[in-house]
Amino acid sequence: MADEICCVCDKPTRHHLGARPYCDNHFEHATRTNRGLWRTGIINLIALVAFTVIVALGANSIPSDLSEPTLIMLGLLLAIIPAFLWLGFFYSQDRLEPEPHHYVGAVFVLSALLTDVVGRRLLLDLFDIEAWLPINNVSALVG
Repeated sequence: MADEICCVCDKPTRHHLGARPYCDNHFEHATRTNRGLWRTGIINLIALVAFTVIVALGANSIPSDLSEPTLIMLGLLLAIIPAFLWLGFFYSQDRLEPEPHHYVGAVFVLSALLTDVVGRRLLLDLFDIEAWLPINNVSALVG
């Protein structure tokens, strides 16, 4: 352990945080309290509540004669905004070892593809949702 070097400045280390070795100076910097943590958490919570209130109040004002592509785009928008708000919150929490952006993007795309494939099979084949929904063309609606 004495021959390990700091992962930031290449000085000898005495501390470990997770699997990473740190010198005294950088260990103190990495473990100090984050004063902005509460502020970003509260701001994100307010943004999520505001988004929810706006959607709840505006739901009745959406015209009922929208086309299917418009409804799909509106649904995607209403699903993606809270996901990005939560992503921003967790990135602000994970300041020591944040995940690379390309990994997060790949997981997002993979989850969207899996949701489409698996979700469609579950709804249409296993649960036979077309039999009990009053929508004429459920297959076109979900894909």
